[in-house]
Amino acid sequence: MSKKKKEFQEKREKRRFANRVVIGVVVVLFAFIIVSFAMRNSGDNISTIANRWEGGTYNIGKQVDYLGKRVAMTDIELQVDKGKVMFPVEAVVDNSFIYSEYTNERTRLPLMAFISPSGRLVAAVSYCEPCRSESFHIDGRDLVCDSCQTKWQIADLKGISGGCKEYAPEELNYEVVDGMVVIDEADILSWVPRSYQSMEG
Repeated sequence: MSKKKKEFQEKREKRRFANRVVIGVVVVLFAFIIVSFAMRNSGDNISTIANRWEGGTYNIGKQVDYLGKRVAMTDIELQVDKGKVMFPVEAVVDNSFIYSEYTNERTRLPLMAFISPSGRLVAAVSYCEPCRSESFHIDGRDLVCDSCQTKWQIADLKGISGGCKEYAPEELNYEVVDGMVVIDEADILSWVPRSYQSMEG
């Protein structure tokens, strides 16, 4: 075999080896992406127990940045009239995160409302169902239970970490009428912890 032919074959083998290495790397990366995507979707599926209500869609018209901030709940009073539970939008905008309680002769239910980073007003039951805490705070992009320290994304209430992450505070339907957040009293009266509902079902 001539020297040139030998060199040509050696170069060809090197190219083939390099091609095999590149193909192998691409296959491994592709497999990694598929597995990561599957795991992420699987995590999303178990991160939060489904809500029984869709929540509200009112947006204040501007984004809110909580990065580097810790926001505690501010107590406000509710108004109850003719089957409607109400509080001012302005109270939520001014304080970012509010707490209140609905009470009657037989029922007491803690409620929260906050402005999400996108500007959407979120109204929810202020209750961490597994640990029974009623107190929360906002820490940057997270909603945090003051009792168990479970964290949820404040943008969509998907669980991040902690023992209660499947049970994000449950959103309630509402409307905004004349500057007031209006929730049906019947929804509040019908609320029970989702774990209890599952056992009964």
